[in-house]
Amino acid sequence: MTFHREQFTQELSELVRIPSISQRVEHKEDCYAVAEKMQHFLKKLGAETRIVATKGNPVLLGELASASRERIVIYNHLDVQPAEEPQWKTSPFEPVVKDGIMFGRGTTDDKGPALTILHAIREMQSQNIPMPSIQFVYETEEEIGSPNFGGFLDETLGNGSLKPPHSVLVSDSEFEGEYPTLNYKLRGMARLFLTLETASQEAHSGVVGGVAKNPLEILSRVLVSMKDEMGNITIPHYLDDVAPLTPIEKEMTQKVAAHMDVEKFKRETGVNELFTENSEEMLTRIWHRPTMEMHGFEGAQHLPKVMKSSIPNKVTAKISLRLVPNQTPEKAIERIRAYVQTLHPGIVVEGDGQPPSVMEINNPYMQLGKEACREGYGKDALFVGAGGSIGAVAQFQRVWKGTPMVLISQSLLSDGYHAPNENFRLAQAEKGMATMQRYLEKVGKKS
Repeated sequence: MTFHREQFTQELSELVRIPSISQRVEHKEDCYAVAEKMQHFLKKLGAETRIVATKGNPVLLGELASASRERIVIYNHLDVQPAEEPQWKTSPFEPVVKDGIMFGRGTTDDKGPALTILHAIREMQSQNIPMPSIQFVYETEEEIGSPNFGGFLDETLGNGSLKPPHSVLVSDSEFEGEYPTLNYKLRGMARLFLTLETASQEAHSGVVGGVAKNPLEILSRVLVSMKDEMGNITIPHYLDDVAPLTPIEKEMTQKVAAHMDVEKFKRETGVNELFTENSEEMLTRIWHRPTMEMHGFEGAQHLPKVMKSSIPNKVTAKISLRLVPNQTPEKAIERIRAYVQTLHPGIVVEGDGQPPSVMEINNPYMQLGKEACREGYGKDALFVGAGGSIGAVAQFQRVWKGTPMVLISQSLLSDGYHAPNENFRLAQAEKGMATMQRYLEKVGKKS
């Protein structure tokens, strides 16, 4: 296998320079631009392509036919998180390579991993190595929960431009430590906005302070009441539907925990204070338990060293929920709505989300993925859960019930998913390319 490092670096740089931030409407044209750039790369492989408009941002659809009876879908996303953190040491959309590492927003999430698969295909073509027929699906709304992806699937399946595959390959996840991983479990996610309006306008705290109710204070007390000091959710009946761990899940968690370096985890995430430093308990919390996190307020002052001594009239709290099997976004949101309205009936709760996903470990495609990881990375893969969410996976499972989903990780925890100074190691890209080539070759021979 030959890894064309200079070409890979150039192509990834072209992708990273496009600020395809799906959270910002002013970057919608960039989401089209990044789809067009990837479309150009697909066409060089000989794929037939088209960009499909949705109610939001586009999806790039491509097809590369082969003589194999196997047909797979390869999914990646091309949108990225905002990059406004002050800790950036380089300009996030001007990629820089230093000591074999490319820095820039989207390098590891998810443009780098997407590109390694194309390089694997290019290498297979150059050597006339058989591969399955491939349908490419590149989304540009993953970072906002894939709100229009289900509609895209319904439309393209309905008109025949997307065909049901034998399996789906996803490379949008990370692993900790030295062992490659196959993800078998993703938490779902809901995004909630809690709004309280107590006055028609801001008011001078010297005039109404001590009499007027402060919506920021009320919402803060509500949020604090939802969890205990150990971070456990305390909302009545919220955890009623959570499924207990199976013996196999517990065994796999213990196996990964035995390899986990907690101090390394703390260094690489930048987190200094944890609820627990027991590796098994940490993984159980991250993979198997629901969470609720507070992220900020609209209507609250935020400028450093500046204070306006007024009481806000309207404040919105932003929170996220990570959901586990048996939970649904709809029921989770409704239970929060019922709870907060017992504390203050004027609080308005709005939100949406996607359900969690579980993949069958013993399906033959997952086993081929395990073999490919061993050959590409030189070590046996571990089966892991993931604390994050991929909305498209839940939609694939909705329309293709029972179709095997294979999630092969290429990124490292230290790569900085959603963090400042996000990066992707070129050595890791080379291993990822080798792994993807091995996997596609094995699937191509399967029939």
